Amino acid sequence: MQTLVSKDETINFRSYAPLEKIYMHYGNMLYGYLFRAIGDHRKTEDYLIEIFTSISSELGNLDLENVYTWSAILKHTRKKLSFFSTYSVNKTNPLFSYLSDEQREVFFASYYGTKTLEEVATALNKPQEYVRKTLRIALATISTNNGY
Repeated sequence: MQTLVSKDETINFRSYAPLEKIYMHYGNMLYGYLFRAIGDHRKTEDYLIEIFTSISSELGNLDLENVYTWSAILKHTRKKLSFFSTYSVNKTNPLFSYLSDEQREVFFASYYGTKTLEEVATALNKPQEYVRKTLRIALATISTNNGY
């Protein structure tokens, strides 16, 4: 059996302590977010590992006391999701059947992708205010049909 660490190597487990705290605090929320996006437990676990593995190198030290930590993790996750296959997002969720094609396109591009509303508007050749309104209606439709 191959070992990943030789007997001569030492691992500084203290360097993982901040990441462990962040995982303990945000791991379940992020898992829920990813599962709603992907719809498959196995893939969700794989993406969760990928995202938390990259957090420390790409986001640096996050502070649990900072109110923007969840926002930074979510933004990082959306960026990572955009790199994963577009077929990985669970587009078959029944809630999305209530959306028009255009609402679905705007929703996925802005919510699961990394595109700003300005970038979505440019890609669709529509005014930014129109895209904002379309996204607002899509979110309201999802919330209404989800019982919120």
